[in-house]
Amino acid sequence: MSDLQCPARMWVVPAAATDLDRFEGLRSAKVSLVYSDARSLARAVEVADDLGVPVEIRLDLPRLGVADPVPEVLDDLADLHRGEAVALVLDVATALVLDRDTAGWSVRALD
Repeated sequence: MSDLQCPARMWVVPAAATDLDRFEGLRSAKVSLVYSDARSLARAVEVADDLGVPVEIRLDLPRLGVADPVPEVLDDLADLHRGEAVALVLDVATALVLDRDTAGWSVRALD
């Protein structure tokens, strides 16, 4: 993990979620980009359109649960988005908020 001076926030949105309004704070977070795995791309495009930001597909995004260790690929994304918020639309069961700062990762479930 690099020395992250500006924190990064990642909103993990389940691809099956139909209402973004239930994710408190997502709209006001000023999300800069939506990432998606291949199977969730259609929903990610809808989320990105709703938030007014671009979408990028990544084939290396993992399935995540609240108790899972945060994979290295998300460290790399956090480095790219210092001081920003991004959304990850994935085939997962639970909505999560992941924050990374100099102390490491904190993960909390939204459902």
